[in-house]
Amino acid sequence: MLRERAKDMDGFIATSDYYRNFMSEYLAVPTEKIHSVRLGIGLDGHGKTERNINNNNPFVIGYLARICPEKGLHVLVDAVAELAKRTGENSVRLKIAGYLGKRDHHYFEGVKPPFATTASSIWLSMSVK
Repeated sequence: MLRERAKDMDGFIATSDYYRNFMSEYLAVPTEKIHSVRLGIGLDGHGKTERNINNNNPFVIGYLARICPEKGLHVLVDAVAELAKRTGENSVRLKIAGYLGKRDHHYFEGVKPPFATTASSIWLSMSVK
């Protein structure tokens, strides 16, 4: 049924060339009908800056994604905790925002590092009940 309906479409969007090629074969449509659009943000025009990380000028790291193990939030939290240990607890901030489904509440509670209740981090989530 998907192959039949795919013929009616003007085009598709895939997040990688690999997926474009896979879906082209799967749906039996030419690869020219599937456009690859990379995930992420373009950093063109944003130069490097040197700054001293310290308690008066904290480095802010943001996470904006679904809160779940598959996205690897726990890896980021561990990295930020290590950075905070090396540079001082108040020298780095982690701001987290994203969808938190009922299934992942336990995961989210387990991911919070010791510094989560201090000024060095802000924990936000959007939850659907």
